[in-house]
Amino acid sequence: MNSDFRILGLLLALAMIVFYYRHSIKNILATPKESFLLSIPIIFMGVLFYIFFKSKGF
Repeated sequence: MNSDFRILGLLLALAMIVFYYRHSIKNILATPKESFLLSIPIIFMGVLFYIFFKSKGF
């Protein structure tokens, strides 16, 4: 039961990141060369979420 909540929490966190950065993600997919700098905050947020969930014991 606990692992189900972990998976659900990770999916919701991923959905929040994608929803918040959807404009940047569209730009990266349309013009990857010019939008490389826009991808850095997205990657950074992913790393922060990973560290946060690891430190909380997920």
